[in-house]
Amino acid sequence: MLFWSTSAGSSRPSSKGAKRLNEASWSTTRTWSPETYGLSHQMRRAAVSIPANIAEGFRRRGKADKARFMNLAEESLEECRYYLIMAHDLGYGDHRPAHRTS
Repeated sequence: MLFWSTSAGSSRPSSKGAKRLNEASWSTTRTWSPETYGLSHQMRRAAVSIPANIAEGFRRRGKADKARFMNLAEESLEECRYYLIMAHDLGYGDHRPAHRTS
């Protein structure tokens, strides 16, 4: 899955990948016309949530709390993915597939 890496047999989020997605969403939506404000705002908000939830989950002590924040990060990632599909369908900008991180 995008922005998730595998290490020693377990999956865990990649904060570097989430940071790159966040930066890419801001640079991509900057070129969109003003009528796309709602979509660009939602995409930026979801992209910012990914590394924020990873960071907050990292600081939690219990496994259940950590898992909850990692799940929130993954949900925000899926939200970004949907917005990119929608933007592509509407003909906004260049939406080349993001690179996987490992």
